[in-house]
Amino acid sequence: MEILPIIIAVVVFLFSSVFDNSKKKQVPKPKRPQVPKQVNAEVERERQVMTAPVRPKKVVQEEKPLSELERLQRENASLQKKIKMMEKQRNRVVSGPTLNKNQFPKESEGLFTKDNIVQAVVFSEVLASPRSRNPHRASMQHRVTNRK
Repeated sequence: MEILPIIIAVVVFLFSSVFDNSKKKQVPKPKRPQVPKQVNAEVERERQVMTAPVRPKKVVQEEKPLSELERLQRENASLQKKIKMMEKQRNRVVSGPTLNKNQFPKESEGLFTKDNIVQAVVFSEVLASPRSRNPHRASMQHRVTNRK
């Protein structure tokens, strides 16, 4: 009885292989006739014409080595040009309006009192982002050294 499932499996395998072979023999696959590609003579000529033309070799002219004095003179001239350009750019910078003590408006006289300045510092600390999101550098370095 133990051999019966093995025998059934072998018989099923044999039948399936026989029927598969008979199906393959009955239905031959139709082959497509291969059509040769038509090549235009004009296209071939264009391809031949399109090849890269022969370029004449470039003659490399070697420069004569400059003497130390000539090289330094050229370098000096280029540096002088750069200095002049930088001076022009610096002169173009427009200075902001200068305020004299006499030009302060009358309203600002009572604005910068000791109490107002202390109050401004307190509000800046209160309204600023929490220190946990932006910790002080010294505390960050302390944490890093403790981890090592």
